[in-house]
Amino acid sequence: AASILSFDPEVDGAEQIGHRRLGETLHEGMFLIVPLLDEVGLGVVRARHGDFSQIWKGRLRERWQTNPNELVADLLFAGLRLVRLEAAVRHWLNPPTTVIHAPQQKVHFEILLRVLNLVDSNGTSADGMRTPLLKLAWNEIRRSRGEAIKAGVLENDIVDEQLHVLLGKHLTELRAGTMTQRGFCFTLPAGEDLAGQCLFHLVCGVEADFRAPETEFRVVRELGELDRWRD
Repeated sequence: AASILSFDPEVDGAEQIGHRRLGETLHEGMFLIVPLLDEVGLGVVRARHGDFSQIWKGRLRERWQTNPNELVADLLFAGLRLVRLEAAVRHWLNPPTTVIHAPQQKVHFEILLRVLNLVDSNGTSADGMRTPLLKLAWNEIRRSRGEAIKAGVLENDIVDEQLHVLLGKHLTELRAGTMTQRGFCFTLPAGEDLAGQCLFHLVCGVEADFRAPETEFRVVRELGELDRWRD
C-alpha cells in the first residue's frame, strides 16, 4: 500500500504529521496532505513559459480579470466539474515553476480552451506546419511535466522530509483548520525553505479493490472517475 503524508488531529504532538499506509494506518477522520509547492531550489529544471502556454494563459488572465465568477460558471456549464474549481483556475494562472500549471487531463484542458474560444485555433509547430493549438499546447504541458519528473526523482524524498518537519512547527494552526471544515488550505509561512500551499483533504472513507496505474497515485479525482479502476 502507498505511504502518504497525512495529518491526524486526534493524536498528540509530533505524531500528528506522518506517513501512513492506506488500509493500515490511514483511516477516516484523518487528512491527506497535498502539497502545491513553488520551485524548491534543489536544482530542479525550471519550465519555460512556452510559446503556446502564453497564448491560453493570456486569454485566461483576461477572462479572470474581467469577471472571475462568470468564467468559473462558464467552465462548470461546459462540463469542467472539479473540486475547488476556482482555486484550480487561480493555480493555472500562475507562471511556470517546475511545470506549466494546467489541467491534469487533456479532456479538461480541451474544455478550458473551448470556454476561452481557442479550441479551434491553430499554431505553428517546430517543423513549420499549421497544427491545432490544443495539440501544441498540450504537448508543451506534457513535456514540462516529463522534464520535472526526470529532474525531481532524486529530490522527492528530500522535499517530503522538509515538508514533514515544516508542518510539524505549525500544529496549532493545522488543528484550528480542522474545526469547521471538511478540508482546508494552509499557506507555508514566508522565510521557510519551501514555499507554496498544502491542501488538507478529509478522509471520508477508505475502500479496497482498486487497481489504479502508478501514474494516478497521489492525483485527486472525482469519485465517479474511480470506478474504472475497481476490480
